[in-house]
Amino acid sequence: PRCALPEPSAWKSVGKFDFTVNGGGNIRRNDRFANGYSTSGILVAGIYNLSNAGIAPTFTNSETRTAVNSMYGSAVATYDRFWTVELTGRNDWSSTLPKENASYFYPSINTSLVLSDAFPSIVRNKVLSSLKLRGGYALVGADAAAYQLQTLYNGSSNKFSGLPLYSLSNTSANPALKPERTTSTEGGVEFALFDDRVTIDATYFVKVTRDQILPLTIAPATGFTATTINAGQISNRGIEAMVSARVFKLSNGFQWTTSVNYANVKNKVDELAPGLATIILGGTWSTNIEARAGLPYGTIFGWGFKRDPATKELLLADGFPQRASAKQVL
Repeated sequence: PRCALPEPSAWKSVGKFDFTVNGGGNIRRNDRFANGYSTSGILVAGIYNLSNAGIAPTFTNSETRTAVNSMYGSAVATYDRFWTVELTGRNDWSSTLPKENASYFYPSINTSLVLSDAFPSIVRNKVLSSLKLRGGYALVGADAAAYQLQTLYNGSSNKFSGLPLYSLSNTSANPALKPERTTSTEGGVEFALFDDRVTIDATYFVKVTRDQILPLTIAPATGFTATTINAGQISNRGIEAMVSARVFKLSNGFQWTTSVNYANVKNKVDELAPGLATIILGGTWSTNIEARAGLPYGTIFGWGFKRDPATKELLLADGFPQRASAKQVL
């Protein structure tokens, strides 16, 4: 369920300037209920009912509640219809973070400049039809999953001497969690050639996430097997581009336009929490998916094959590859 306050907006024109202002709020509540009933054996085949259980059924249930309250606003200013600047701001208060970190603010600024409208002389030729530049900066916050701040007890359907049975969770709580923060910066250009027969749209962007909320495996000697931490910094840098060309256009309105997309994104774990060189995100078959400092997020780490140091050719034994003496990035 979600309750959003009305968004009042105001528009005003002063000379060559146009202004638009918006503001609003949001109240979000997420309630999740799950119940499960199962048995590993039934009395009469084909009758799937708890009363037909041949072995005492087990029961599971869970309840999760989270809440986020928000206030936000934006302002847009346009000068002479060719230069636009937009400012936004939002503040969230999340129930999944400790009180001292529950409130987090994130702003953004975006601008676009249509040079072909500002300086019409640059398109008074048969080559360039339009030209637009754009850029932006944004900071976005994110909260944690539910119930990460206090270590929980898990109920059991079994009994101990007729009394309810509970066990302490294997996940250690982190009462000092902070919200994730992602900053994004981008710049782009759009232009059209030959009376809009060819259009090009290209963007370069940098996205950096700090204090990412990640699960961490810890030594069982602590009494737990996992905890949740704010871990370092992850960055993404890349280029996205699209070229569209109108191959032909007939007098009856039929036309053929072809588009080609290109994207190149580089991901890197810049740093982790102090004292950490890697975080295991998951794994199987003696191979892990890890966040390793200096390498892409989700690096595969496991057993490789022995190779000749000079030629890098596989070293075989009876025709089969040999396992390397140590694990490596695959």
